[in-house]
Amino acid sequence: MAGTEPELNHRRNGHEQPAKSLLVELFSETAHSYDRMVRMATLGMDLWWKRQMINILPSGKEFRRILDIGCGTGISTFALAKRFPEAEIVGIDLASSYLDVAREKSNHKGFRKINWIHMPAEELADLDGEFDLMAGSYMPKLIDLEKVALSARNKLEIGGSVVMHDFIVPTSKLLRMGFMAHWQLVRLIMRISPGWLQTSQNLFRIIWESRWPDRIEPIFAANGFGNFKYQTQPLQVARIMYAERTS
Repeated sequence: MAGTEPELNHRRNGHEQPAKSLLVELFSETAHSYDRMVRMATLGMDLWWKRQMINILPSGKEFRRILDIGCGTGISTFALAKRFPEAEIVGIDLASSYLDVAREKSNHKGFRKINWIHMPAEELADLDGEFDLMAGSYMPKLIDLEKVALSARNKLEIGGSVVMHDFIVPTSKLLRMGFMAHWQLVRLIMRISPGWLQTSQNLFRIIWESRWPDRIEPIFAANGFGNFKYQTQPLQVARIMYAERTS
């Protein structure tokens, strides 16, 4: 453990968004083992969370053009492609090695309507056209929420939707103790896994310090979003946020 809980709380209150250089370093050598590691770290709940992200979307609404920010190896992108087979989908990510894996998987799975682009989430203004759905998996703790919310306002149509999910720290003391114990084990496994040492030293700290659950609604509301909905996942370890561009 990087420190005692009071020390971690102190750092959490002074949270700043991780630098892009750190993010690149965290994930530069982990693309080919990411899917396996994320299943282990979430005890298999990752796919469930992806399904819940889709289930929180308005029932019966079809989306024509979807943007998946921080698409990684395409786990969430492919889930969206299966649910909305007629949609044009753009997946963006900061790590080119992850996009290489996503392209390989896309060709193997036969998804031809996905466009993979190497770019950070904060540069959405550089994308052509508008979208009617923007999704982000494990992104809120890593991105500049102010820049992404402003870009979302400019890139989403009126009535367009945004859905994101990420880890949260449980509020229950008992669940928080279990959360910390679980991440001790995850960090140990990462340390002995090729390419994951840097991630093992930083990811838990980023999760613990992140204030995204408190910050995301006022930031997106200030950029014309409303109709917020939330789903806290079992054991209070993850949360899904949904909103619509209303103005």
